[in-house]
Amino acid sequence: MNNSFINKQIFQLSKKNYFIIFGSISALFILLILISSFCDFKISEAFSKWLLPNVDQKSIVYSDGILSNIGRVYSNNWFCNLIEILGFLPCLIAIDLSMFAFAYNARKIKVNWLSMCCIFASFIIATIASTYIFDYCFKYAIYCFSGANNFDEIYKSSKTLVYVLSTILSIVTVMLGYKMFQLLTDETKTQLFRYAFITFISTVIVLIVSFVLLKNLLERERYRYIYAFSQISSIEEWKSYPSISGNEFSNLKYGGFRDWWNLGFNKAKFGDITQSFPSGHMIFSSIGFVSIMFIPFVIKTENKLLNKIYFWVLPALGCFIVGLGRIMAGAHYLSDVTFALLIVVCCFYVIYFISNKYCKFIDEITKLKIYTSAPTNKENKTKN
Repeated sequence: MNNSFINKQIFQLSKKNYFIIFGSISALFILLILISSFCDFKISEAFSKWLLPNVDQKSIVYSDGILSNIGRVYSNNWFCNLIEILGFLPCLIAIDLSMFAFAYNARKIKVNWLSMCCIFASFIIATIASTYIFDYCFKYAIYCFSGANNFDEIYKSSKTLVYVLSTILSIVTVMLGYKMFQLLTDETKTQLFRYAFITFISTVIVLIVSFVLLKNLLERERYRYIYAFSQISSIEEWKSYPSISGNEFSNLKYGGFRDWWNLGFNKAKFGDITQSFPSGHMIFSSIGFVSIMFIPFVIKTENKLLNKIYFWVLPALGCFIVGLGRIMAGAHYLSDVTFALLIVVCCFYVIYFISNKYCKFIDEITKLKIYTSAPTNKENKTKN
């Protein structure tokens, strides 16, 4: 056996540490929810004063009661634009690593044709998902660098090129990612099946809850649209809206600001304008970052400070940076970002718990027992 693997083990929490960590994370979310309940609008308003540009009224087109180009207010700040463009990329880590683990363990299926189908499907899913994410990155890049006012024209003329570049990048990413995956030991690749199971199921549930249900059903106007409406004074028809937080807003046609606990159903279907809750960028990025945090609980790693920084500190910092960038850009409120992260964390934890408690087939595949807490003395004696 390689000496470098002797001290590796599955990270296990004692009941005391488990309750400390669980309590700390719960307290953090409660604090963020309380702050956002009272200061959601004020926090976004504070950032807008020095980050969001003034709206050029000459670029606004008013026709049949609808303003076109309004609300596409993108910050000139490089940090906000960088998060806008690259915020989806962390999800690639979770998707590709999961599919590689599925493909590797699918080789153990005794029926050859079924094994080949599973391997092929894993790589196809990884490629399609990567293409979708790269396409969004290019789309947001066009938004930011075009000033967004002539986005439709630019995107339509370059749509084919964007698809081609996204496909090429996804294929290259999958190929390079799989090459790196092959550098792992056979033991680690086998253990990653549990990670793949948890990540895949959690991702599907999170995307359904967040995008299919919450974003489409609940109506919450993005702050930068409200800010853009407040810049317009020439349209008398839309001056009758009540003020919000003591500020005069001339145009709040699509509903204006709503607290997270007072969201209505999105009957008007204004698309991106009213899809602030929850944050899509935060959903995708936290899927990647949170999945990394669960790796020490499903594969054998060395219990040292550097690994804790890699698996916990850096992903937590990544979540903070993406969330901050989305609030600074006026795309989301603090509560949008908080609930997006909360949905992902809760879903991953529940699926992790279920996989350990009830999915015995995973233990058979990985040949490894995962404990929900540190093993007892009796279990240690039995194992020895």
